[in-house]
Amino acid sequence: MVRQGKDKRPVCSFYSGSGQDQLIVLGALRIYSTIQSIFLTLIALEMKDNIQITELDYVRLCGLVNSVKNLKTVELKNLSFLGEEIKRAERVSSEQIAPDFVTMNSQVEVIDLDTGRPMVVKLVYPKNADFKVGNISVLSPLGAALLGYRTGSIISFEVPKGIKRMEIKRILYQPEANGEYLV
Repeated sequence: MVRQGKDKRPVCSFYSGSGQDQLIVLGALRIYSTIQSIFLTLIALEMKDNIQITELDYVRLCGLVNSVKNLKTVELKNLSFLGEEIKRAERVSSEQIAPDFVTMNSQVEVIDLDTGRPMVVKLVYPKNADFKVGNISVLSPLGAALLGYRTGSIISFEVPKGIKRMEIKRILYQPEANGEYLV
């Protein structure tokens, strides 16, 4: 349980040690938070490829990010990462995006670089997510990492055990490459 101390900083109320001990716990929490921020920064630096998204995906995803950021149903770091990726992406019309870029509703084959195992996933909006059939939400760490990258890109994202790296091997289906511009 965390409560506010006299100075408005969080204090762990499950810990009943001295004030000095509580400061040690607070320091450890700050260090953990800093390390987590450094990991996210390293991921962003590693994934510095130019990314492209369609104008339609941009509009829809901006609306999605804005609508869920106050719901607390999505981890804020995932939402923040997706928001940053959307901001830095080059926006192109649906008719002009190259067929080797991952757009919403694209089906892609990725290779887990730790295990060498291939996986086929479809990048979808949250309401259509179903991991059992390979539908990955754009709000998930993998989904946010895939958006806008192209065949051959190495993507990285945070998982509970550290950083996961995958290569986008090929795009099996991209709506825009099939003349489906409003999917």
